[in-house]
Amino acid sequence: MSSNNMRRVLVRIVDNNGSWTEVGYTIASEVIPRPVTFRTRVGGPDAPPSEATLDGLALIGEGGKEGHLSIEPIAMMVGRQALKIERTTELLWLPVTAHRNDLVDLWTIECVPLVSWFRLSQRRDDDILRLGGIDAETGKIRLPDPAERCVRCGGYGRVQSPFGGGAAHGLACPVCQGSGKVPR
Repeated sequence: MSSNNMRRVLVRIVDNNGSWTEVGYTIASEVIPRPVTFRTRVGGPDAPPSEATLDGLALIGEGGKEGHLSIEPIAMMVGRQALKIERTTELLWLPVTAHRNDLVDLWTIECVPLVSWFRLSQRRDDDILRLGGIDAETGKIRLPDPAERCVRCGGYGRVQSPFGGGAAHGLACPVCQGSGKVPR
């Protein structure tokens, strides 16, 4: 991204619920590169809310004045809709905050690169594999504790009574369904 502000920048709104096609556009009067601080859950949806700062940009544009393309619809979609801005190094952006100056009817919408936001706010690969019972280093299934292993299939399925604590041999294993055969 250039260090200079850009004027009259086309901002395209992208349908991120399926086809990733452009569904609308507007013009930002000015685009200013700057660090953006916003609230998110660093490390995934289970993490506590916190603040993060990424290199981003601010879109400055018209409110709802007649005869002008307004950026107000983007302000109403903060955090929900991706934006495509061809004139920047990063192609896809996520609006994370929006502020309106009522005196001059201008919006300031702060955006961060979509890929950087994903990396920051999603679980790490190791965490996902661990939650799925996979050893991240070897790629092999981690067996449950011996007290929770299915005795029929050799331990791949986790069998636990509804009250917790150890194997409940009357319950069917979710892996072998009580047959002793493990699908591979």
